[in-house]
Amino acid sequence: MDNKKRYIKWIVALVLLLAFGTYGYVIVEGWNWFDSLYMTVITVVTVGFGEVHPLTQAGRVFTIFLSLGGVGLVLYIMNGIVQATLEGEFGSFRRQRMEAKIKKLNNHFILCGYGRVGEAIANTLKAQSADFVIIDQSLNSYTKAVQQNCLAIMDDATSQDALKLAGVERAKSLITAFGEDAYNTYAVLTAREINPRLIIIGRASNNEASKR
Repeated sequence: MDNKKRYIKWIVALVLLLAFGTYGYVIVEGWNWFDSLYMTVITVVTVGFGEVHPLTQAGRVFTIFLSLGGVGLVLYIMNGIVQATLEGEFGSFRRQRMEAKIKKLNNHFILCGYGRVGEAIANTLKAQSADFVIIDQSLNSYTKAVQQNCLAIMDDATSQDALKLAGVERAKSLITAFGEDAYNTYAVLTAREINPRLIIIGRASNNEASKR
């Protein structure tokens, strides 16, 4: 799950918690909406400002359950925000380091696509101690490549910017390993336009596609 979806999930959970607590105090204690919201906030964040109004027995029971559930949820959300922030900063730093390494490559391979076939090709290149860069716009494929200590770019392999970032002008060969022939063809044509001397190895599912 990316950070945007995480933040949306946490915001929704927090709003529901505040709504539940506020409505609960309105029903149980008969307070107005503002006092009920205020009591909910100071309960779940444990600031200890004291009760807005004296609580009834039912109100104390409700506060206990709100505190047990709400405090845990708030701590979970805060921990998630810190973790997501650190991951974002680390991810940015990692991308910068990766791009710096790619800029130093010469006479390397560019592997477009990191599915089942692409991963098998990458393993072969690793066994030959060959330098290579992976381009795949899938987050799952990109994450898997990075976890396997591969240089990778999460972008569209048919994009000139992505190919140039991978060092296509300095590369020895480009290998396309996507499952769609059209996508492989577009990547090949774009790369050939930038570097006519590039050795192209393209995956094709039929003879007609291989002729292109």
